[in-house]
Amino acid sequence: MKTERRLNLKLSAFIPSAALLAFALNGCGNSNVDNTTNAAPSSTRFKVALLTPGDINDGGWNQLAYEGLQTLKKGGMETVNQVTKSTADHQPALRDLGDKGFDLVICHGYEYGERVLPLAAKYPKTDFVVMSGVVNQAPNVASVVIKLEEATYLLGMAAGSLTKTNVVGLIGGMKLP
Repeated sequence: MKTERRLNLKLSAFIPSAALLAFALNGCGNSNVDNTTNAAPSSTRFKVALLTPGDINDGGWNQLAYEGLQTLKKGGMETVNQVTKSTADHQPALRDLGDKGFDLVICHGYEYGERVLPLAAKYPKTDFVVMSGVVNQAPNVASVVIKLEEATYLLGMAAGSLTKTNVVGLIGGMKLP
């Protein structure tokens, strides 16, 4: 049972973490970035912000994104995480990060989608990525749609190959739109 759970956690952790890291590292080509040291002046370091809709100690979605952000911090990027517990917090948080000149703002959930577009044009030097949501594209707005059906298919195949009883179960999270 522990092996199966560890396998499920590792596979489910890989997809959002890889997406977060890929988008963050995509901007590393910025000529103002000094990748040679962790002690680069803050004005020249690539700045990445993560907005999460819930606690970063949730043992799942938000925690995995936060751990990915910490990896970027260890790599010398300037990072910040902001938890927005209600939709009323979204636009003020987005404006604050845009005003502070963040290069990349990762909006970790579909709930940020509608709030990013009206503000994005005001911050053309900031790229916004909405995870797990479909957002109309803009020059500095992108969305990442994680194909959970593909990941869960692979999890099912792995669980099926590990079962000793020919029975596999799954407890899912909340229903998403």
